[in-house]
Formats: sequence, C-alpha cells, structure tokens
Amino acid sequence: MNRKIFNFSAFILVFTFFTSLLVCESSALSAHSAIVIEASTGTVVFEHNADEKLPEASTTKIMTALLALENCPYDVSFTVSEAAANVEGSQIGLLKGERIKLSDLLYMLMLRSGNDAAHVIAEGVAGSVDKFVEMMNEKAEELGCTSTHFSNPHGLPDDEHFTTAKNLAIIAAEAYRNDDFRKIVSTHRAKLNYFGLIIENSNKLLDKYEYANGMKTGFTKAAGRCLVSSAEKDGVSLICVTLNAPDDWNDHITLLDECFERVEKTVIYNTGEYETTVPSLGGTSPVQIINTQPIYGLKINGSDIPFSLTENLPVSIFAPIDAGKTVGRLISCFDNKTVSSVPLAVRRTVLLNSYELSFLERFLLNFSNLWL
Repeated sequence: MNRKIFNFSAFILVFTFFTSLLVCESSALSAHSAIVIEASTGTVVFEHNADEKLPEASTTKIMTALLALENCPYDVSFTVSEAAANVEGSQIGLLKGERIKLSDLLYMLMLRSGNDAAHVIAEGVAGSVDKFVEMMNEKAEELGCTSTHFSNPHGLPDDEHFTTAKNLAIIAAEAYRNDDFRKIVSTHRAKLNYFGLIIENSNKLLDKYEYANGMKTGFTKAAGRCLVSSAEKDGVSLICVTLNAPDDWNDHITLLDECFERVEKTVIYNTGEYETTVPSLGGTSPVQIINTQPIYGLKINGSDIPFSLTENLPVSIFAPIDAGKTVGRLISCFDNKTVSSVPLAVRRTVLLNSYELSFLERFLLNFSNLWL
C-alpha cells in the first residue's frame, strides 16, 4: 500500500521565497540570462532574467539525448542519411550509409556537438526530423516548459527555436536523472566503437571547476555563448544555465560556488531511526520495519525544503520472516516528484505462531507459500 505518513516541514514554505534568493549581483555576471537550481527538486537558488525567451544553440542537444535514451536501446544502430551527412554547422564528418551505434552517436552529440549525429538520432528515433521535433515539443510541454519551442534537434538558428534559462534548467534536470546521460556528459575523453575514434569533451568546465560533472556547451552568432553545467559537492547537485554569456566559464564558477554555500544536505533519519510496523499473518508479533539507509533532506539559506515521506509497504506480511529482509521502500517527494527512494527492511525476525490458525489464515498462508 501507499500511505503518506509524514510531512517533514511543520509549515508550507512559499515557493516564491526560494525563487527570490539572489546570491550575487546580476551586474557582476556577463550572462544576459541565468539560473541555478537544485537538481533533485528543481528549487531555484538564483535567477536573473530567467524567464526571457532566447535562442539556446547546441544546448538543444540535451533534449535530443534525453529523448533518444528514453525511447531506444543504448546499443541500437542507426544509418546515416544523405541529409544527416550534409547538415550545416559543427560536424563529426559522418558519411552517408554508415551504421553507427546510438551509444557512439550520443558521445558525438554531447562531447563534440555533432549536428550530423543529432540528425541521425532524430531520424533513427522518430523516423524523420519533423516527427522527432514533435516529440521534443511534446516532452517540453510534459515537463511544464511552456516558454520553449523546438524546430530542430541540434540548435541551428530559427525564429521558432527558443527557450528560457528556467525551462532549459528543467530539461537539464530531467536528463540528469538518467544514469547513462550522466555518464556521457561527465566523460572527459571517449574512445568510440566507430573506427576507434577518440573525442575530447568541449565542456572545459570539467577541467576548470573541481565539482563539475557535465553538461553541454552551445554557440551561434544569434544565441551567443550558451552553457548548461551540472556540479556536485557534499551530496548536493546543482544545475546552472547561462544564455548569451561572453564569460560563461567564470559565470558558472562564480554562481556554483556561491549557490553551494546556500544549499545544505541534511539527515532527516539516520539508518534504523525511521520505524513503522506492519501486521503479521500467523506471526508472534507485528513486523517492525526500519530504513536501511539514511533519509536525507535539504536546506536552502537555513530553511528546510518541505519533503513528504510515503511508505510503499504491503498491508500485511506472512510469518515467518527474517530480520533484514527488504519488504518495501520509503519514498521522498517534493512538488509531486520523487526525489529519493530508500529500502525498508525487517528489524527483528518474526516467528510463526504456534496457536491454531483460523481457516482464512491457513488459506492465505498456504496460498502465499505457492509464490515463495
């Protein structure tokens, strides 16, 4: 069963309170538009012109990679079309008719910003670029990015291709939840299956900033320098977005440093401190349940983010059952989004009761044993 059993905060924090936290003077930034969010909750830590619609150049490819990972096996292969081989802008140099694994295409896409790789992915995933663009816009709408519209999978200039720093941060946070995506964008140097090609990551922040672990660069004359970065420090993950930022590397270092000072990972319950009980069928006592890992929270500027904790446990548990057996999970949520999930396990062994079971208890016990 699912039972909401605990609201961590005794009061509801007004979300606009968080969005008003300015951590540095916007005049000190080169970026026309910027935002920093905490990755797991999407809570805004800093923003400057974050709702202004602007072109995002190749940071578009974050959405392209996300859709590919959500819709296709990692080891599927796609064929390079003539249109993909001749796409404008930055290219890997793919040739018409070549078959390339999606895994290689994603490294080409995110590390070297290959527009030809983006085109191949779009055609391979959706059958055509137009259909893939439809998927991009549907995903943006699903994520609540109402100020975003895509017209291509790579970010080449188009009047109908735009986003906001805030929307782009939401898209980046969604991609960041994908393990394969995080692995790709955190890679400094990759050797591909494709002819043994070795490629370097164009995201210099990976070398310039010790806590950086991804994401994507972008540049066109229309958009200027665009950068999405992710970083982790002391268990806190942040995502930073700047659009039209001539000095983007230093902008990100400044923003991330200052925002890490204002976000703290806290412990709500240490291992074994959270406890609940579930009735046992045929047992000598109820089943005591505890958390097998710490349950964490977050503070921003000293104020707790109001997480809710929901037990995912069976209505009852058949005896006998051994201590340490995992029987469910404790799910931490914020703003209707799952932030973390911790295993719940039996604290003490519950033995089978020696008393005479009722007919219903005997039936249920025998029925459950069929599935053991």
